[in-house]
Amino acid sequence: MIQRVTLRIQRVTVRIQRVTLRIQRETLRIQRVRYLLSRLEQLVSDDYILVYLSGGRNISSTGPSFHWLKTAYHLIDRKLKKNLRALLVVHPTLWVRTIVALTRPFISSKFYRKLTFVYSLTELAQLLPLDQLDIPDAVKEADFQMMAREKKRSGGRRGRPTLAPH
Repeated sequence: MIQRVTLRIQRVTVRIQRVTLRIQRETLRIQRVRYLLSRLEQLVSDDYILVYLSGGRNISSTGPSFHWLKTAYHLIDRKLKKNLRALLVVHPTLWVRTIVALTRPFISSKFYRKLTFVYSLTELAQLLPLDQLDIPDAVKEADFQMMAREKKRSGGRRGRPTLAPH
């Protein structure tokens, strides 16, 4: 009986520690977004394109939570939203595509028109010169692995992304 209670207390303690760690990560992510937005506000006076590199992460990490994404979206100043020409999501995970689908009714249609999923660095190169981007090696490796898997599976090609004229 005492062992069961101790075991339950230990499980609860572990769960609390996990929740605390998750909250700390969310807080750190929000601080990073605030920093990024403050830098963007200084740099952006005209239209700009934002590239989100989703690939190259640990498979077990799904990405930011819905709450974090919602908070980050609301932190973006109107001027930054207005000057955003395109948001390119490179290597969108199932998590990212699901969040986009679920949030569609709550986010402006103008913002969704600016969103483009890009499934490879080759497709990204058709939209932007890659030499202008600092792409981490982990993303390049993930792209190589994804392309190799795609070739083995079907050899099929996805539709080419295009940026809407502004």
